[in-house]
Amino acid sequence: MARKPSRKNKGAPLEIAGRYRVVRPLGHGGGGAVYLVQDLLAGERLMALKLVEGISESVPAIADLKNEFSTLSLLRHPHLAAVYDLGATEREMFFTSEWIDGRDILQATQDADLNTVFQLLVQVLRALDFLHQRGVLHLDLKPANILVTAPDRTGELSVKLIDFGIAQWKRRGLAQAAGFSGTPPYAAPECLQEREPSPAADIYSLGMLLHQIFARRFPFASQDPFEILQLQIYKDPERVAGLDPALPDAFADLLRRMVLRKPEERFASVREVLEELNRILGENFSLRGQQAPGRILEESDHLFYPEILEALSAALDAGRSLRLAGPEGAGKTRLLERLKAQLQLQGRRPWYFWDRKAWEEFAAAAEARAERPILLDLKDATSADMAAAGRGEGSRVWASHDAGEALPGEDLLRVPPLDEAKGRAFCEAEIQGAPAELSEQLARSTKELYPRRFGELLQALREEGALAWEQGGWHWRGSLPVDGEALLKRQSHREAKRKSEVREFLAGSGLRLPAAALEGMLGFEAGALRDALAGWVGEGWLRAEPVNGVLCYRAVAAGAERAAAGAADPAGLAESLNALYDQGKFAAGIAWFEEALQA
Repeated sequence: MARKPSRKNKGAPLEIAGRYRVVRPLGHGGGGAVYLVQDLLAGERLMALKLVEGISESVPAIADLKNEFSTLSLLRHPHLAAVYDLGATEREMFFTSEWIDGRDILQATQDADLNTVFQLLVQVLRALDFLHQRGVLHLDLKPANILVTAPDRTGELSVKLIDFGIAQWKRRGLAQAAGFSGTPPYAAPECLQEREPSPAADIYSLGMLLHQIFARRFPFASQDPFEILQLQIYKDPERVAGLDPALPDAFADLLRRMVLRKPEERFASVREVLEELNRILGENFSLRGQQAPGRILEESDHLFYPEILEALSAALDAGRSLRLAGPEGAGKTRLLERLKAQLQLQGRRPWYFWDRKAWEEFAAAAEARAERPILLDLKDATSADMAAAGRGEGSRVWASHDAGEALPGEDLLRVPPLDEAKGRAFCEAEIQGAPAELSEQLARSTKELYPRRFGELLQALREEGALAWEQGGWHWRGSLPVDGEALLKRQSHREAKRKSEVREFLAGSGLRLPAAALEGMLGFEAGALRDALAGWVGEGWLRAEPVNGVLCYRAVAAGAERAAAGAADPAGLAESLNALYDQGKFAAGIAWFEEALQA
């Protein structure tokens, strides 16, 4: 098929794909132009759009790209720029992502003190560990892809990684797979030689960047970019000298180990880097942030069923297909995500579908089939769906609520409820000071205890003050005994009270506000409304709509939309918020007032 013309060296388009209005070019690199755009279907929200040139036009290659991109779009972390959408113009494919208005990390650390530099470094490590735990490699870590934003309300700087996983994603879809992943001289030697990368490749790139930050030079005798390319492949790095005298001497050894020529001689994981950093500096940096997660299980990588993960992996290794059965909330999605990450880090690249339409399109395209594992996490998937789709040539694992019989040629694995031992393992690993009897009492007082219900119990304990987030971890502050069913009943009453307060406030004020502003105004803990709002929208009395790119909520009157709904004028808004403040319901004061005005 003839190649379509490229946009390279053409003028910036006014609009892309009939949806994105170009504000201005942001640059050109990494195989395509980058623009700052407004999404006309999302309240003119600002985002970055990158055109990707040279993508293969074959159906299997494009299906592969879409499948892997859907995984990137699901990743959410405070220090990762969100990835939104994949699309195509008549000339090339493109993807959109969160636009970060910030300076690159080299500029941001130019005159920063060591405390600030290490604060930013730990944020980078948290983001990298999050990616690696999910089987995603960045493969293009460099100053321009680590942006530092302005101080937030706490007065602290914040890091955002951009373009994570994109180098690997693009390479798999290139019509002519020439060149290597990454940017010299930050790219690891194995990437320069086009060998299979591992997490050690990202650790190398970060190590080269840290040499620039702390030593303002690369760890080689020559600083010429072309000579560094040769030295990276054939020579081990030098141990840098002349670091800040406040740094321990062993810090230079840490930097050197990060950039050793052979991957197996570097740190094996981000966690190892952080452990060594803590040992050298006498610090207690954590891969978890100081701000408590919205949900107890949200940032935990704890796996309740390691034996099931092992069985799933063994089935795929043997070329067998398997049905993973269990009720809603049994943890099937987490198991499949962990299995996917494991397979990706082994270089096996499974197909992973959570969207039914995408799966049906894939199943209908025989030429897209390949001898690669297929993982299906489709809502309400049935045996009839799977029988109709067939298995193709590869092995398959699919999740099901239905605990019926397995299909011919397919194994069946049921997820059992959590027992006391599994609950105890979580408490010992994740809650400092948790009494040994806690998990036993929760399991015995709760029917059919699965991970989701276990998380709800922990959330209830948190809201009653028995669990507190301190120094990057959960600590026990409660007392025994605990009754699981009684906990859930009290939690249900609290949630009903929240619903009533939100409904009364929004219906009475006519305001439309983001979730965070609602939480602040009504005195709720950050994240308390996150899950509830979607359910209330489904009930029909609440409407969600983007305003200036921010999702806001407003009440809908019975039978028809409230005629006066919308943003109030500043004077009326100030009066409403002052009244709330006088009632003690508006603890956040001026910060939330400003956010409400912006919305």
